[in-house]
Amino acid sequence: MASRHDGINDLDDYIPEHGDYKNALDLESSKPVTDQEIAALAQGDGFPMTEYQTRHFVVGDGLTPYRMRRQALLEIESRRSSLHGMLKKERKAKAEAAILEREIDNEPDILKQELMRCDLDELYYDIEIYTHKIPQARRELKEFIDHLRKLFPDGEPTVEDIKNIAKEDPEQERLYWQVRMAKQTAVDLISMGRIGAGQMGSLMLMDAEDQTVVIEKALEYSQKLENSMALIGDDTRQRLIGNKTVPMIQEEVRQQKLHAPESLDD
Repeated sequence: MASRHDGINDLDDYIPEHGDYKNALDLESSKPVTDQEIAALAQGDGFPMTEYQTRHFVVGDGLTPYRMRRQALLEIESRRSSLHGMLKKERKAKAEAAILEREIDNEPDILKQELMRCDLDELYYDIEIYTHKIPQARRELKEFIDHLRKLFPDGEPTVEDIKNIAKEDPEQERLYWQVRMAKQTAVDLISMGRIGAGQMGSLMLMDAEDQTVVIEKALEYSQKLENSMALIGDDTRQRLIGNKTVPMIQEEVRQQKLHAPESLDD
């Protein structure tokens, strides 16, 4: 069914203003929305990282608890620095706007007044952006702090625990690289049936003992994943031909570990 707005463009004379978003929020919720109102509402609070995204693809990319804690702390510092910068820029923009508001009426030149109003509008817009970006930065900061807490027993790290994250642990660092290299090697084995030249070159830079551990774990990971994929494939075929109505992933598949364990002894 065609929308009543198809082919209609009400943006030809649209001029984004710093108060667009606030005005759009006051509209009747059931009112048919216009193109200009969609543009205004898009300003919103943005789309911060989700809990799933941060857990699996940011902090989780550390693979081992030691590295996940370091990654989480790194992300926390990054968000803290970003929040500090935005708060400072917001204060500066508000002060500059107040100065311009005071000086505009005392400017006798009409053209200079217009330039000052343009600058003032830009400052108003920046200030409004900060009202959305600052809460977003606070949410992401809290998200990463919560993730860091979960990496400690009972979710209650001590001050000493946080201080120790920055200390390098040679054995844990070695374990991390064994796990990461094993994961990357397993990807080669699954996708190409052999270890790629680039990955093999990296493996050859490791100690002989580490090479053995990496290859053994890579074979283990790839076999586990292939077995799990076979189980999932069989389950899917059974459902497609109507022989099964149970959930797609069988219990034995759910019990498989499809990701690297926390240590190579698992």
